[in-house]
Amino acid sequence: MIDQNNVNLLLDTFSKSAALLKIGFIDITETSEDTQKSISNKTYTDTFPFVNTEVLVEKEEVIKNKDSTLTLMVQSENNTIHCLLIPLIMEKNIDGYVIAQKHTPFEEIPTELLTFIKDVAGIISLAQIAQSSNQKYKDELINMRNMQAKLFPKFNTVKELDIASIYLPVELMSGNFLDARHLDENTYQIVACDVTGYDASSTFTGAAIRTLVTSFSSKKMVPSALVELIMDRLKKMISGIHALIYLTVYQIDTSNGRVRVSSFGDVNTIYYSGKQKKLADLSKTQIGQDLSKRNMAKDIFFTLEPGDAILYYSNGAIHATTEDGSSQYGLGKLAQHYLANIESPSIELAHEIADTIYEFTNYSPLEEDILMVCIKRM
Repeated sequence: MIDQNNVNLLLDTFSKSAALLKIGFIDITETSEDTQKSISNKTYTDTFPFVNTEVLVEKEEVIKNKDSTLTLMVQSENNTIHCLLIPLIMEKNIDGYVIAQKHTPFEEIPTELLTFIKDVAGIISLAQIAQSSNQKYKDELINMRNMQAKLFPKFNTVKELDIASIYLPVELMSGNFLDARHLDENTYQIVACDVTGYDASSTFTGAAIRTLVTSFSSKKMVPSALVELIMDRLKKMISGIHALIYLTVYQIDTSNGRVRVSSFGDVNTIYYSGKQKKLADLSKTQIGQDLSKRNMAKDIFFTLEPGDAILYYSNGAIHATTEDGSSQYGLGKLAQHYLANIESPSIELAHEIADTIYEFTNYSPLEEDILMVCIKRM
């Protein structure tokens, strides 16, 4: 049974996502004995000609006990309305639906994202409609975060490279992710995504980017072209994006150490030369500065020689503040501790830096996720 007293929390949670997807109307229905009853709804566009749920049920028998995300098209006065039905599954039973309506087809959204919306809707409804003190629902949220963490790649199959990552989340929802894959026998690609905010909108944006990375990555798609294509498709898919996005793509030729890097926003990468025993901040190169302006796409080229390393860091790492909020950890400290531990294996190096961040904050709660990737050529 859906708690009608708190159901508006669910509608408010979807507000940002509704704007991104150009949704005009969302209705929450409750299922009882094969019937559906509207218990609360919200119009996101004042003039949107929504289809009343009771009318929709009469016209479309497909709603009954449908346990997967479904799209359909109905007529409202002189308008064609496209609907997205997301089941709210609690205790393995369908207790109701989120029904979203808009003018343009939902089929424009990749199938993977429809599935993701369904999963997020289920988790949000469990967490926010339920009493916050109920441990069972807290466990559901933790399970979702654990599933997200399990999607992070394993690097033990990459020859000639020692790669490790670390992810320190601050909230149960996030659009941040790390993707890695072989594009061919010698080309290995790593994509790091840092999305500001910790709500349904940011989580959806991160999921959309991950789907586009999966769809368009190939040996022929160099990092700058991949970044440009992803951002172009993302704008068309969910126009009016409110979250600030940082996307960095690395392609490494494991046979000779040749690296191509591009980003949308700051490249957030420190390069270490084993021969010169020095660090170089790729964000301070001319191309790195151009990339931070978000109005072009280019590639940075360099070669990882044996003993060289690169470190990717999300903004959360350098934005970590002291307990009283008076100062930030900053890039200077990050580079200092990176250099001090450069001889350590990648996993130990990443953990050492994380430890120094926690010490700096006196182990107080972080305000942003921390994502780091260390890549060393052996």
